[in-house]
Amino acid sequence: MAEKKPVNTFRIVRLFLFFVLIYLVFTQYGLDHADIKQELLNAELVEIGQNHGKGNMVGIQPWMEPIDYASDSNFLSKIEHYFIQASKAGYFNDSTVVVLPEYLGTWLVALNERKTVYTVKESEKALRTIVFRNLFAFIGAYLNTEAADPVKASVFSMKSAQMASVYEKTFKGLAAKYHVTIVAGSILLQNPIINEGALQTTDGPLYNVSAVLLPDGTISPKLVYKAFPIDEEKPFCSAKPAGQLPVFETPAGKLAVMICADSWYPESYAAINRYNAQLLAIPSYSAGDGLWQTTWQGYNGAENPADIDTTDIGRITEEMAWLKYSIGGRAQQSSIQSGINVFLRGNIWDLGTDGKTISYHKSALKVNEDQDTATITNLWLN
Repeated sequence: MAEKKPVNTFRIVRLFLFFVLIYLVFTQYGLDHADIKQELLNAELVEIGQNHGKGNMVGIQPWMEPIDYASDSNFLSKIEHYFIQASKAGYFNDSTVVVLPEYLGTWLVALNERKTVYTVKESEKALRTIVFRNLFAFIGAYLNTEAADPVKASVFSMKSAQMASVYEKTFKGLAAKYHVTIVAGSILLQNPIINEGALQTTDGPLYNVSAVLLPDGTISPKLVYKAFPIDEEKPFCSAKPAGQLPVFETPAGKLAVMICADSWYPESYAAINRYNAQLLAIPSYSAGDGLWQTTWQGYNGAENPADIDTTDIGRITEEMAWLKYSIGGRAQQSSIQSGINVFLRGNIWDLGTDGKTISYHKSALKVNEDQDTATITNLWLN
């Protein structure tokens, strides 16, 4: 019987180190995205009312592409491009509230990745590239998540601290520079908190949150957590009760923020009515090109409230449902006097986007024209 050759431990270690070296080289290869042009196109301007010296709400509905998330400088240049336009149009003053869309910060998950992340059309391919380049961090997050969709939860968790840093730095800087209050859209982060004036992530589940930045460049100590995630979010996104929705003191009045679907539920309005909120900002994201013209299938993520007309289900369009069951229908039964609802638009891989800015002022509702472009809507208050 032939003798077994002893295991050459040194050779195994050397082979392992060789593969680690190859992997590390791969992770640093293809990071240069300087040759991918970032489009900075002007937005369509919409002005509602006249300046009565009582402040205004400016809804910025940007047009975003994956390359806009490649670096902190790209993200800032795209967002500030619209701030510059609004400022030149005379829309900014000390009593201005700027409202940005849901998930605007979420795609910062693509920060500092390989060039292919910004050029592929399929979101799943981009996701796989991000996972492979951050394999060890991904494995660590994967082993610690309890989410029903551990892959998506792990990807966002492993990049969460980096995303929060860029999100906070960007909007603190813009708030201070233009001296306005900013509802900074929303971002998916791992158990975020405000600690000593800084946005931090901690161990725990993911939340879809919005931060409010004040005109002096500081961040409000109160985060807005989405209370009603839709079915597509539930496998990786947690929620907090609608009763915990905060209200913010601003130079223009008491401001409430509801992230997307939260604006469809009576519980959200009951929460802010306790504080007599006068202004409402709704950052939203309607995923899917042409979604607004499809037939409405009822509430997504939670039971239909008792006050809806169930005959609308399967009869009216998604757009009609937005106007009837969000701010258009519910603000009249609340303390809200004025509000703006903006939607994330652009070519975000193959995810699709839809939605038009909705403005509300003293029971009057205005919907912007259907345009596949960026828009800036200025609502003067009186």
